[in-house]
Amino acid sequence: MILTGPKRGLAVCEDIYVETDLKVKDDLVQDRELSKGLISIRSASTGPSVTGYTLQTKSLATRLSTVDVTYTVVDRALEGTIAVEVLQGGFHGKITAYTANMQYKLVLYDSKEADAMTVDDCGVLELMRPVVSVYVKDLLMIAAQTSDGKSERIVFTPRINARDEGPLAVGATKLRVKLCWSVMDP
Repeated sequence: MILTGPKRGLAVCEDIYVETDLKVKDDLVQDRELSKGLISIRSASTGPSVTGYTLQTKSLATRLSTVDVTYTVVDRALEGTIAVEVLQGGFHGKITAYTANMQYKLVLYDSKEADAMTVDDCGVLELMRPVVSVYVKDLLMIAAQTSDGKSERIVFTPRINARDEGPLAVGATKLRVKLCWSVMDP
């Protein structure tokens, strides 16, 4: 199941509430409730910290299921808004984002799951998740892997209120990755 959002980083200055309302379609294509509830993320985070990051998981038990919500609180975060443009060829594969200190990969684009996610008239891929939060002293990696296994990555250094872009060539496909950095200050 692919979950999308939020569409921007969340600054934790007070408690944040995450509402889940997950449904599945039955054989008659009707929505049936799978899990519905509310999880509170406290403003004062506790948990194991990895240089600038605190990874946490909370469970929400409902009458039909239990959903684990895993999230990361990022210290002194910058928000990076990402755009990927196809310059040459067609892209079939995955685009992921991760940092030097957090190796969990966030899927930005997957052509297997891209029913509604296509390339617009300008060649820009519609990303499932165009926004990431990065610790100001970390590095952001954007990796592209084609369906035939070829893989390349580009590295960005977070910069306050700045723009970056760079080429990413994977096999016969040439991409341009654009990044707009902004401060997440409540």
